[in-house]
Amino acid sequence: MKKIIKNTFSVLICASLIFGSTFTVNADQKSDAQEKIEKLQEQQKDLEAELNSLKQNKNDTQAYIDQLDAQINQLMAQVKVKLDEIDSKQTEIDDTLEEIEVTKAALEEAKKTEEMQYAALKTRFQAMYENGKVSEAQRYLQLLLGANDLEDVFSAQNYMSEMSNYDANLWQQYVDTKNEIAAYEVELEAKEKQLQEEKAELESQKAELEIQQQSLEMVLTEKEAEIVAIDSHISDMVSDINLLKQQEEDNKAIIKAIEAQEAAARRAAEEAARARAAASSGSSSGTVNNSGRSLSANYGTVNVDTSGLVNSGSYIFPCGGYISSGFGGRYAPTAGATTYHAGIDIAVSSGSPIRSSAAGVVTTVAYNGARGNYIVVSHGGGISTLYQHCSAIYASVGSSVSQGQTIAAVGSTGVSTGPHCHFEFWVNGAPVNPLIYVSP
Repeated sequence: MKKIIKNTFSVLICASLIFGSTFTVNADQKSDAQEKIEKLQEQQKDLEAELNSLKQNKNDTQAYIDQLDAQINQLMAQVKVKLDEIDSKQTEIDDTLEEIEVTKAALEEAKKTEEMQYAALKTRFQAMYENGKVSEAQRYLQLLLGANDLEDVFSAQNYMSEMSNYDANLWQQYVDTKNEIAAYEVELEAKEKQLQEEKAELESQKAELEIQQQSLEMVLTEKEAEIVAIDSHISDMVSDINLLKQQEEDNKAIIKAIEAQEAAARRAAEEAARARAAASSGSSSGTVNNSGRSLSANYGTVNVDTSGLVNSGSYIFPCGGYISSGFGGRYAPTAGATTYHAGIDIAVSSGSPIRSSAAGVVTTVAYNGARGNYIVVSHGGGISTLYQHCSAIYASVGSSVSQGQTIAAVGSTGVSTGPHCHFEFWVNGAPVNPLIYVSP
């Protein structure tokens, strides 16, 4: 009895030491993961503050752009008004110039009238001379010779006192018309000058408005470029934040897996202690055969408890496709491949789902040069399955998977001649032909 108690106590101590060692490792991993989570959260907080600042900057810049748009539209309206005013002034100038031309033509007509009157006057002088009125004709002739034009003749005092009513009326009409036309011409020329000055002022104002418009448009272009840069920065910031969130979730998953391992380790330690105590007292009806190689030893499987699993004895083919390479000896299909094939190759298109052959716990998710991306699932009873060359893996170490659950995707990573799933079946640490347990 004392011997049994002693043995039981020794088993409990060993189990405690094993569990304590596992717990210490897990505690360090949990602490490291928690520290990473806190750092990631702090980085995320800083990035979110910077993101909010960028968004505010974008809003401020957009408000400024809207203000610039309004100012540019106002200037464009003012430029249009100036253009209309310039067109109106040009119309006035054109009308005035046309009137000046008409006035000049009228003056030309007046000059022609003067010439006609002068010729008529000379004709009358000649008639007077021919009719014997020599002295009167000579007196008029002296006036003509001393005059520059008809106006000088009509304005001469001697003639004014003696000329006929006809000549007097004709002269007065001519003088009034000529003076009126000359005055109107001066008025029109002054008006044209004023209109040209007003037009020049309007064009100067228009040019100034256009310069302001161009300046605002340059600023607007710069601000629009800033908006594009801010949007790009915001997009990068959101991507960085999402990446930090994913890393945070990954570390939370690590902590969750470690906690699951700790719980499983506690159960395993307790069950092992009870089993060893029962064996020491002779109550155990058998032992578990752990002889042979282990998948863990060969491929770096982490310490995940699978003692609670019960082998159902029923397995399914992991994916569609056909068997392109069987189990056992073969010629190496490519450099780096083995001549002894420890599994079967199932040829299928890249990205096709890989399903767990049976329910179990994921013990390994890893990569190496030969296998590429691979995953190992323990099904209990000393049985594990391995799936390699994956393009993607969807399960994590320590997670429980059900039969038929998609755990990975077909790929061609590692030493591979093309997309396929390399499927291995391990029993008590040794690979066996999977076709003993599954069929396509």
